[in-house]
This record gives sequence, structure tokens and C-alpha cells, in this order.
Amino acid sequence: MKQGRVLYFCTGALFQRSETFIYDLIYPERLDVMVRAMERFPESGFGFEPFHQDNERPFPFEISSQEAYQRHYLRGEAVLNRSLLGIIIRASAFREVGGFTGKRWVGDYELWHILAARFPIVMLN
Repeated sequence: MKQGRVLYFCTGALFQRSETFIYDLIYPERLDVMVRAMERFPESGFGFEPFHQDNERPFPFEISSQEAYQRHYLRGEAVLNRSLLGIIIRASAFREVGGFTGKRWVGDYELWHILAARFPIVMLN
């Protein structure tokens, strides 16, 4: 796998692969599925693997910023509670928001909220 430039954050490493950032522990086969899903939705800022099957539509699909916040805070789906292992980030979106803020303990959670406020999200599975 061609990894490109390496960026280290917290205790893990994010690698740039084409136009996305991924965590270094994702299996290459799964990564290919994630990248293909992101390519289907070019406006999205990031994608993640949800905890539960969606009963409304098949995966992958894109949700708006508003829907992400509604699912997370009003429907209790914990949409924005994801570890780096289930996330893929579009490099341009990552750069546009300035990446991680550097705040300890909340960095990834905070970044998901920042990205979700600015970009649609791809629900992977």
C-alpha cells in the first residue's frame, strides 16, 4: 500500500492515501472499501462505520451535517462517537478545518464535530 506522507497524532498515526487520511491499523481490504465509498460522495468530509445497521437505507450513504447532529443528539445514535479505526477523512477537508486542535483527551471527538458542522458524512459499512 502506498502510504504517502505520515502525520502523527496522539498515540496513533494517520497516513495520507490519495485524497484521504486513514489510521495505520486498518486492514488494506477494508481500506479499499472505505476509499471507494468516499469516492462515491465527493462532497463529503469524512466517513465512518456506524455501530448499528440503518433501517432506512443501504450502506454506504451520505448524511448532511444537520442529520448527523440530529442522529447524535436527538435520536441517541452516537454518530460522532467514533475511534480512529472506523474513520476515513478527506485530506482537503482535514486541511480546511485545520486538523486536530491539539486539545488533549477530546481531540478526535472534537474534530468529528468540526468536520460534521462543515461537510456531509459518509456512513460506511
